[in-house]
Amino acid sequence: MENSTIEELEDFVLQETSITATITGINGLISIIINGFLLFKVSCHHSFGHNFGWIWISRLVALLVPSIFQIGVYVPEIATYGTITFSTGFYFCIKQIDLICSIHAVLCNLLIIINRFVLVSRIQKYKEVYSNWRTICMVGLAWIIAIVSIAPFSVLPICKSIRKTDNFSESGFNCVFALTVTMFVVIWGTILITLLVTKLTIQVLRKIQKAMMMSIQTDFSVVLRIEPEELKMMLSPDSHRKQFDLCYMIVLQCILTPAVMIANILSGYIEDPFVQFLSGGFLWTLHNTLNGLTVIAFNRDIRFFKRAVKPRKMTTRGASVKYLKTSSEISFAEILRR
Repeated sequence: MENSTIEELEDFVLQETSITATITGINGLISIIINGFLLFKVSCHHSFGHNFGWIWISRLVALLVPSIFQIGVYVPEIATYGTITFSTGFYFCIKQIDLICSIHAVLCNLLIIINRFVLVSRIQKYKEVYSNWRTICMVGLAWIIAIVSIAPFSVLPICKSIRKTDNFSESGFNCVFALTVTMFVVIWGTILITLLVTKLTIQVLRKIQKAMMMSIQTDFSVVLRIEPEELKMMLSPDSHRKQFDLCYMIVLQCILTPAVMIANILSGYIEDPFVQFLSGGFLWTLHNTLNGLTVIAFNRDIRFFKRAVKPRKMTTRGASVKYLKTSSEISFAEILRR
């Protein structure tokens, strides 16, 4: 984007204060309400369980932070006609945090679908793989990857002009370009891997569904070494529907994020201040809002203010249950095909 285009955009935002401030404020507020509601459901009502819920909590925090910045930083500046201003370096830091949160949200989608893949393909090892501390480590690793992808630009020489001055230089534009390329590579790479794992998960679910329709009579609870009541829940049609819906939700979000990124790029070729305004922070905040809406749309249990029903624990009343040991890691689909 040329210097003149940036100046035109700034002039438009400050001249059309009533429009830009209202649009920015409402957009950010809706995003906060929707993702805040989801965060409440996941953290307080445990809609996605305990360990699995940690991934969702981290993801929702990453979606909330940019919206909070939009309400707390951009709206006051617009509403006061630029009286409340911040340095370019400050905005650059905020932009970095926004990018880190965007990358982390995409990485969390990958963690979510990997979790579901392990659940349906390695069911007997699921609780061991996704223990409390291991899940937290996975979430922490996702944050580290997101930070390492973006944070080094804070110390690069090409970003010096942005950190110390209020004007963009040629090196400053090179810094923004390098940031954008890095973000695109990390996000698109993660999305491709996520789609691949999602495809594998759907294939396993369909094989399980096909095996169930064949009415195979086998005591899977003994072979898999899990509680019969827990297995009954996992084999139920409602459970399968939830897993399929979650996979379709991930696919939709994998399409939504690149679409927003492409729209953001294409809008740079349109020399219209209003279009430039909509394609900036507004578009990404709208993306976070739609992200939250897809979660609500594909998860029926999360739509209402009610606690998730915890599965009943099965008691053996003193009787010892002897499980068969498997010689290797047997997948859920393989066992159902026997």
